[in-house]
Amino acid sequence: MKDILREFLNEHAFTFAFFDPKDVIFRLEYREKCAMNVCGRYKTSWSCPPAIESAESMIRRLQSYPEALVFSKVYPLEDPYDYPSMEKALQDIMKQTLMLQERLVHEHLRGQYEILASGSCMICAKCTYPDQPCRFPDKMLISMQALGLDVADLANKVQMTYYQGPKTITYFVTVFFHPEGMIPVEVIHEQTRTWLFGERDQTILDLLQRNRYFIESPCGGRGVCGKCDVIADGVVVKACQTQIRPKQVLHTKKAAAYGITDFGNESWTGKKQKGFGLALDLGTTTLAFYLVDLEKQRVIDVTSIQNDQSIYGADVISRIKAAISGHREDLHQRIIQQIEHIISLFCTKHPIMTLSRLAVTGNPTMLYLLLNLDPSSLGYAPYHAPFQKFDPVSGRSLGLSVQTVQVAPIQSAFIGSDVVMGVIASGMTEDKSALLIDLGTNGEIVLTHRDAWFATSAATGPAFEGATIEMGMGGVDGAINALMQDAGRLSYTTVSGEAKGISGSGLVDFMAILIQNGMVDESGAITPQTHPDIRFSDDKVYITKEIYITQKDIRQFQLAKAAIHAAILRILEHANCDVDAIERVYLAGGFGFYLNQDHACITGLLPRTFKGKIVSVGNTSGKGAIQLLIDPDRMSLAEALCDRIQSIDLAQDVRFSQMFVDQMGFTAEGDE
Repeated sequence: MKDILREFLNEHAFTFAFFDPKDVIFRLEYREKCAMNVCGRYKTSWSCPPAIESAESMIRRLQSYPEALVFSKVYPLEDPYDYPSMEKALQDIMKQTLMLQERLVHEHLRGQYEILASGSCMICAKCTYPDQPCRFPDKMLISMQALGLDVADLANKVQMTYYQGPKTITYFVTVFFHPEGMIPVEVIHEQTRTWLFGERDQTILDLLQRNRYFIESPCGGRGVCGKCDVIADGVVVKACQTQIRPKQVLHTKKAAAYGITDFGNESWTGKKQKGFGLALDLGTTTLAFYLVDLEKQRVIDVTSIQNDQSIYGADVISRIKAAISGHREDLHQRIIQQIEHIISLFCTKHPIMTLSRLAVTGNPTMLYLLLNLDPSSLGYAPYHAPFQKFDPVSGRSLGLSVQTVQVAPIQSAFIGSDVVMGVIASGMTEDKSALLIDLGTNGEIVLTHRDAWFATSAATGPAFEGATIEMGMGGVDGAINALMQDAGRLSYTTVSGEAKGISGSGLVDFMAILIQNGMVDESGAITPQTHPDIRFSDDKVYITKEIYITQKDIRQFQLAKAAIHAAILRILEHANCDVDAIERVYLAGGFGFYLNQDHACITGLLPRTFKGKIVSVGNTSGKGAIQLLIDPDRMSLAEALCDRIQSIDLAQDVRFSQMFVDQMGFTAEGDE
């Protein structure tokens, strides 16, 4: 690319110089002048604030490019106030910049560079902002001024003259780019074609995930889960085991649309504040965002996205191992970039100048990685969390476009603020004897009994979220979320649309039906029986003609359900609380929302004495984050609750191990 740039700039008589992108200075205070509408273009163009992404986000990306250049041209003026000549000169530099861009596109270098121009985009006589989308998004030019790039400092560093007298004006343009040797790959995603550029020996999975395409990879790219399939040049391949090739054409799957609790109709109480804030439930699998009008105390927008850290594995232990092996900064930046992306989307959509506060709940590992803290002590005995309470920090210190970031406290290495705030949000603090069970990649359990508080966590693995199930899915479009048997016939429902796989709640239902029909014995082994709607073949049990579970899936389910049931019994035993004494059981999380109580008890996931006492409370972590955002006093309430809770470590608990083994089997009566 360097040769192409050099040839074009010499041909058109530009002065130019190459520089290291990390050396350029961006002054964010310049961006604030945009809001003052000094140039008269604010809120008038897709290439200007507030329509463009945040300065912090774009600056990080620009400085990640390995090389850059700046070029300039001097134009004569009649006098220092010759504005018509200035405008004509600006149009000329813009025209030639577009010519350069067309040359790069012609050389198949799209996506390998970013150009910052002098002033905002001038391709269209009148911009379509904000009524219609940009007509030419691939050609649109962002201005250096909008990002606060200090052109005078850059010119001085590369020994170019910034000011050449009162009867001249000099316009500068910068190009940030990849060096030669990058491999072009065409990606077709939901009918959109894009060119990406990767490095030699890079896998398809790594290329796609680094460019923000969500590709499931619960095994962390080890090639054993079989869920990262893409179509490469017409052939289905494992993305994690296949290297990119020049001019390869990749077809990706449509991204799953994760469901999210909408708290828009909820009523909230707290101290009225000015402005807007963002609540974040930072999950291992999913990030759930809630935009809140702090003065009106209501949620005005919600969205969720897949956690980009999944490139390193589906569970927290995989993330901790990745952090220890040198990937901590990348894990941190992935979360920061995703949060900043949503902030930019929300602020553009509504529009909002700035967010005053961000309140975050999550498990200990996710919060440590958000704050760029060393999570190694969370993953190995004696499982210690050196930081449990977090002071508010400025958003800028984390690279976020928000004034203040407040992270809710954790209770231990096992019990995070998602659980602590979930207890508060559920109303469980008013109960005498109750359990809160949050079923996810880890199963967290909190017990209150006789004014004492206990908590524990059991490693269930991601079976309930579909990651370790061959045809498993999250609670997304196409997932079977409920199965019923009536008069010997099987029926099912999906989250929406045609069935493509099975979710955790659907798996519980199907296991209960298999147990009731004697199709799975006490040990968990498949025992084929005649059924009009269920078919057996090669250690697979088919729900439909194409959707099935395997013997291995059943083993994964057994491990998960045994861990939860044994953890419940152990925490009750530790508190000297009889299982019948529990008055209410709160099931938190999306999985719990869809869970059939009877089927949960039949499979032994929950004790059968819980029937009639179970209340699904949905995403209490997200609700807790919203409450913290609206009422900052809940921080002290959460910290006080953390101090009261006694943490029970099951990792080295021999009694729990015995109970776990006892709960592996099945009976037609559940846990009798």
